Amino acid sequence: MHDLDELQQCGAAANLKWLGVSATLKPDEVMRILQDVACCTPGSSITFDYALATFQPQMLEHMLSQFGFRHIEHGDAAAGLGLIKATV
Repeated sequence: MHDLDELQQCGAAANLKWLGVSATLKPDEVMRILQDVACCTPGSSITFDYALATFQPQMLEHMLSQFGFRHIEHGDAAAGLGLIKATV
């Protein structure tokens, strides 16, 4: 998270694309990383896909809200995947 720390220090918003990553991680690892991103400068966002077999969209949206994301958009993804853009 070194680069995110640098962005926070200079006050710049981050725009992260995290496609094809969450399916390779354990759910608790995904949640920990999303919590770290939620600490970024306001206006920062992350767009990521996730396996529908691992995360239910409503549960994921609730967790993102709890972490501090204020705007959450669901998008279309490939079969078996969900897509979210979440903004702090």
